[in-house]
Formats: sequence, structure tokens, C-alpha cells
Amino acid sequence: TPQADVELAALEHWVEPPAVQLRRFCALWWTKPLVSGSVDAFISKRVPVQVVRAGDAELLFLPAEPGASVGAELRADTPARRTRFVIDHANDWLGYVVDPQAFERGGYEACFSFFGSGMANWLTTQASESIGLLDARDPGPVGGR
Repeated sequence: TPQADVELAALEHWVEPPAVQLRRFCALWWTKPLVSGSVDAFISKRVPVQVVRAGDAELLFLPAEPGASVGAELRADTPARRTRFVIDHANDWLGYVVDPQAFERGGYEACFSFFGSGMANWLTTQASESIGLLDARDPGPVGGR
């Protein structure tokens, strides 16, 4: 339903990803001595997490691709008055982000989860911190750091 006088707020929060930890027994792990420099050069050293809020809609832009359970966790703490949309592949790509159980189970997404079994926790923490930074700001014009 269209609303009058909708507040618009945005924030861009730059963060440093954790160290690369390739999953054992995946293709990249087997060739780690040969490709570790290439993987390190491919992965960005700083990435943005962005939050845009327009009225009761909240868009969370992430530089990774969360698996289904991680995406559900990212949406689970949304206040009842808001609807959160998680947008992946935003401004960068740090790989897939799967929960620790999926990482240990293995498979395609786990092999392209470049930061180990703790990446899901790191991503949800960064998202929560970014949302918290936006919540702490006074309502005002679009901006961020």
C-alpha cells in the first residue's frame, strides 16, 4: 500500500572478511599450493555491507551468497513492523556462505565457501552490526560512511 511521508535511510559499512580457509578435500584444497596466491588475489580485502530502509521495507545487500538456512537466519531477527529482503552478490562476491553443518557435510556450495565453517556467523554478525548502525542513526537524509 502506498504511504505518504516515507522515511528513507541508507548505510554502507565496510568490513574485512576473515582469512581464507579452504575446505579439505575440495578441488581448490587439493591444488592449494599452486592456487593459494590466486585465491588470495581474487578475494577482496574489504567489502561493503549495505542497508537501505524505505518505510517498513529493509534491503540488506551482502557481498556473498548465503545458503537457505543462513538467509533464513538473516531474516529471522527482523522486527515485526519491517519486511527484510536479502540481496546477495551485491558489490562483490566472497563465495557461498553455508551453515557449519552444511560446510562439514561438503558438496558444491561448501567447496566454494572460502572462509571455513565460521563464515555464516561472521556474515550474520556483520549484517546485524550494519543494521544496528543504521538503527542508531538519527532519521535523516540518505547517507552513510
